[in-house]
Amino acid sequence: MQAYHTVVTGDSGGGKTTLLREMQAEFPGLSIWVNFTNTDGITGRDLDDAATVRSVGEARESDATRLNWVTDSPLETARQARTVAHEYHEATGFPTQVIFDEAQNVLPDGEVESDNPVKRMLLEDRDKGLKVV
Repeated sequence: MQAYHTVVTGDSGGGKTTLLREMQAEFPGLSIWVNFTNTDGITGRDLDDAATVRSVGEARESDATRLNWVTDSPLETARQARTVAHEYHEATGFPTQVIFDEAQNVLPDGEVESDNPVKRMLLEDRDKGLKVV
């Protein structure tokens, strides 16, 4: 399966996070919301059907297909989410979607961050069933 990445842009208050919540709810595989914003971001109650996890171990142990991965280190969590996504796809054949609300805080900045996990997801993982939003 080829995964197709999605970028959602728009004015503040324009409904971007609402659209992402809908994408989280409707995705036909594992959907991981990397939750690293304390202000103006998503809260646990906004993701009613998502299991809240705080570590790669909790993510692996969860049998939920909707994860709210709470973290203070979004790039490290992106590395871990990438690993979980590959394991999930290998075990089930189903795709994984990883959502970064306020993604400007984690997107790679040119050649300097060649090991940025988000950059690696975007460039290397489409054929592994991994979609980045």
